[in-house]
Amino acid sequence: MIFAGDKDQDRCILCGDVGGTNTRLRLLRLTPQEISGAEVAGIPPPGTTIIERKYLNQDFEAFEDVCHFFLKEAVYADSNHDTPRTWPVSAACFAVAGPVDTSLNRVAFTNRDWVIDGSLLRERLEIEGEVRLINDFVANGYGILTLDVSKGSSEVYALHDVPPRPGAPVACVGAGTGFGMTYATCPAAALAAPKPLYDAFASEGGHTEFAPRTKLEIELLEHLKQEYLQRGLLINHRISAERIVSGKGIRAVYEFLKTKWPEEKRDDVEEEMEKLGDNASAAIAQHGNPDARDTPASCWLCQTTMEIFWSTYGSECGSAALKWLPYGGLFIAGGIAQKNLGAVQYERASTKTPGHKWGFLPAYFDKGRLTSEVKKVPLYVVLVDDLGQRGAQLVAIRSLRHIHLQLEACDVNPCSVA
Repeated sequence: MIFAGDKDQDRCILCGDVGGTNTRLRLLRLTPQEISGAEVAGIPPPGTTIIERKYLNQDFEAFEDVCHFFLKEAVYADSNHDTPRTWPVSAACFAVAGPVDTSLNRVAFTNRDWVIDGSLLRERLEIEGEVRLINDFVANGYGILTLDVSKGSSEVYALHDVPPRPGAPVACVGAGTGFGMTYATCPAAALAAPKPLYDAFASEGGHTEFAPRTKLEIELLEHLKQEYLQRGLLINHRISAERIVSGKGIRAVYEFLKTKWPEEKRDDVEEEMEKLGDNASAAIAQHGNPDARDTPASCWLCQTTMEIFWSTYGSECGSAALKWLPYGGLFIAGGIAQKNLGAVQYERASTKTPGHKWGFLPAYFDKGRLTSEVKKVPLYVVLVDDLGQRGAQLVAIRSLRHIHLQLEACDVNPCSVA
């Protein structure tokens, strides 16, 4: 590829977080010193934001149209030209909510008639360097590398504060619309480097089987199997953890409990849920918050729903800790945990199951003979809202840095780099 200018000029990168409903784009400028500088863990990626915007996907026929519209908004005045010009982009990375075919650098959205092809996008947007497409949770995996985990940090909340091991794997899980997971490792050859680089990888761990731990949860499992079987959504008589640990999962647990204890239903809560539509789980979480106990806002069905949700969430996070042994840190992303820190730490002794405690942390640590290993894993709740954006930005900078190093090696201006 041919890069205009030389290695001593500022360059721009375009990064974004492309969900099913919204697209968030960010254009940044980097100095040569920022491009060539060593990557440092625990701080946001370098670069000065030129412009940042959020768009509704439904307003555009294709993702390419979103990018064109955004870049037109990012015009700048150049004294050498009579008309405003767009910023030339040297590299780009987009975190997308869907399965990315990494061999083709391509993604087809499941809930929207969009197909993004990295090569075509690079050509049509006239981007000088690489355009990378990565799964949104892989972006989170890169994003956690930028978080400050020191004591008192405003970027994370330590649920289990033990020292992270340098060079050890890190992982990230998060419940929202679905239940996502990712992990990042540092290649053995890079461990000896002063600033070892991590690579993040995709995972579909949220779709492993739901493992009930109490009699009530076993009843929930059987109820969901029957319901999804009748709706033609059940394959091989299994229920994934995501059917419980997600926004839709909260609603599913509530509906199960309502069939078991219909007398506990509250009409005002039902009306609230009806108004919220697809976001009905927000009403359940509000009336099921531990802070609402013994208040008029408290709803027994909602309280029990959220106890099942948080316990299952904690158990799944504990299982992730065992699978990856992320002694570098296990990070919980997503708004559900971020907005409910009190609920994440709440626990209650069961009145029906001896020795059992409801709650995220009791379930997280309930790993029998391997509990001691789970206790070696630092556990954090992510407090920043731009984790995926940070990850996409980091990947775009790496692409730009690679080209910059090649330009330095050949020391030609302009330089042709394959």
